Parts: sequence; structure tokens; C-alpha cells
Amino acid sequence: KGQWAGFPDAGPVKALVFGCINAAVGVPALIAFAAIVFRSSTYAPFLGSLCKFFFLSSAIHQTVFLCFSTLPFAIGQVQDVGLIFLSAMATAIAADCEQQGLSANVALGSALVAMSLSTLIVGLLTVLV
Repeated sequence: KGQWAGFPDAGPVKALVFGCINAAVGVPALIAFAAIVFRSSTYAPFLGSLCKFFFLSSAIHQTVFLCFSTLPFAIGQVQDVGLIFLSAMATAIAADCEQQGLSANVALGSALVAMSLSTLIVGLLTVLV
């Protein structure tokens, strides 16, 4: 255990403190990520719900990392790398729906399905490789 050998394990208290710190850092980041991905004005009325969707997505991501990682300190957080692609997809879908005269609800539903399926496929391919 190295330099920490003489200190007792804090157990649940330590986990709770780390969880609070991660939440304090993660929540504003998730709100910003939702605003970046759904930057089209088509999605503006839904941004509050989309933030909640990002919270749920992040919780699922963290749970999967927690359950399946071989590292005891693994933290699964939404990364900013994929935001470029998600934002491009959402913006293109909003523009296409607007051009075809479809409602914002159709654009939102289409974007969420397309991004969810894309994320699932990338995740499965990552596990397989």
C-alpha cells in the first residue's frame, strides 16, 4: 500500500466524499455538454429535459464502468471527444427536419434515437475489439 500503509481505510465515508466531488464537477459539465450537443434552436424548448437525459446517460455510464471494470478506482464519465460527432448529428437532423417541415418533436426523437444507436454500436465495437 506504499505511503498510505499506516492509515486506516475510510470506507464508505471516503466513497461518499469522492462521490460528492465527482457530482460537483460532473453536473455543470453535463449541462454544458447538453448545450453543446443540442445547440440548434430547434432543441431550445427541450434543453431542460435534455440535461436530465445527459444525467441519466452519465449514471448508466458510471454504473457500467463500476460493474465491469477490473480497476477498483474506475470512474466512468462522459467524455468531450464524442461531443463533436453528437453535435454534428443533432444539428444535421434538426436542419433536415426543419427543411422538410417536420416538427421539433420529430427532430428531437430522431436525434435521440440516432445518437443512442450510434453510441450503442460504438460501445459494442469497443468491447469486441
